[in-house]
Amino acid sequence: MATTIAFFVAHEQTLKCHVISILEIPCIVAIIMPFFTLAIVNFRHYGIDFPIGPIGRFTNGRTIVDVIEIAVVLGNNDTVVASYLSKCMFPVGIGNNDYLNNYFMPSLYATSRKYTPDQYAGVLIDQYSQQLKILYEYGARKVAIFGLDTIGCTPRELVEFGASLGSAWVDEINDAVQLFNDMLKLLVDYLNVNFYDSRFTNINIFGIGSVDATSLEALLLPTRGAAVGGPFVCL
Repeated sequence: MATTIAFFVAHEQTLKCHVISILEIPCIVAIIMPFFTLAIVNFRHYGIDFPIGPIGRFTNGRTIVDVIEIAVVLGNNDTVVASYLSKCMFPVGIGNNDYLNNYFMPSLYATSRKYTPDQYAGVLIDQYSQQLKILYEYGARKVAIFGLDTIGCTPRELVEFGASLGSAWVDEINDAVQLFNDMLKLLVDYLNVNFYDSRFTNINIFGIGSVDATSLEALLLPTRGAAVGGPFVCL
């Protein structure tokens, strides 16, 4: 997919795997001044866990480079690697940036002129499917797949596009995201049928992110920076 994948691994020294997350964040770990970029990581809070302060990493977790080190420790034995990975839980969340930083940035990318929302979701799901199959081939057997969030509620998109008529958020974006989520659910069903020795679980973030505004939880959300309007609250 169009986004960059980085890996974070939590494990014990015995290499008993706990969690390997596949998320949408840069795997470049050292962007600091004077490079011309908005992605600066030399602010103080980036180094909060380091005694010397910021060291130019986007994350305090492991990146794909760190994961390669684990592969070196395990050696080139495919059976050993597969056995190790089969014990891991893989939370996977990919796709938000394909919309936020591609499809809905028409001034920079032609994607929205090339594909309808339905076509674009199909292209992403096709690529996603191939990536998940590769993950399975490497040994992954427990995979939690997160759908996309209600990104039409984010402040950036509201400033860029403005809320839709009669709505508190950008319906065009949320509708496009929902197309992706619907196809993702079908993909997860397909994977569970065809890869019966594994377990793929779909996490409906979009549904979780749309909360009934009459609930106590929703009443508390505005103090945490949520966008409120209509019958739902965008997280």
